[in-house]
Amino acid sequence: MGRWSYIIPECIGFDIASYCRDCRRESRERDRPPEKAMECWKIIVELPLNKDIDYNSVLARSIECSGCWIEYRVGEEKYIAIVTCRGWKAMWSVREKLINELYGGLRVTDKPYLPYRRGGSYYDREYGPWRLWARDYYPDRLPIETIDSLKIICPSDGGVMEYRGKGYKCVLCGFYIPDTIIYEVIENGVADYRPLHGAYSGCVYRLFYKGVDRIVVTIRYHPRRTGYI
Repeated sequence: MGRWSYIIPECIGFDIASYCRDCRRESRERDRPPEKAMECWKIIVELPLNKDIDYNSVLARSIECSGCWIEYRVGEEKYIAIVTCRGWKAMWSVREKLINELYGGLRVTDKPYLPYRRGGSYYDREYGPWRLWARDYYPDRLPIETIDSLKIICPSDGGVMEYRGKGYKCVLCGFYIPDTIIYEVIENGVADYRPLHGAYSGCVYRLFYKGVDRIVVTIRYHPRRTGYI
């Protein structure tokens, strides 16, 4: 795999390396995920090499005037990039543009989903899963204190989902949403969920927080259905 290179728009008016060092220093001083990490969002892009597509240009167009930058490297078979954005709204907007381009347009990904995360992965080892940072360190970011009384209907069969301590499970089919995703959608209003195991591992879901007591789950992609839902 090749070396990491950068695509940095002119609108980035600061030194990225210094910015990241300041984040790590703040982490050590405060012993919790720093504010910079809470506002740091990364989109992970992994694509098969295609000599007919200039991936750098595609990604660069997606981040114009967004305050985001790109790290990328090119291997023998794959192109890998990390798009870093300051602020969830910027990340979500850029991610939607990339999904529309890479899945809906160029068809170089097999589903309308790109992985994303908050902050550097090294912080997970120090402070736990990033989706729980708001609950554990910044509870003022959450509109509710507990998640055990939410109303959630299974998108597959309409069954009621019940809280099981670490997440919600459908009483009819067993469809499961972990509490990490629940806390993410409560904080930001919307989240994407791609189960990695079980009967629904090929699907992509989008969750919406609808006030103090309800989360709506929609099917964004299903392997036995056609089209971009």
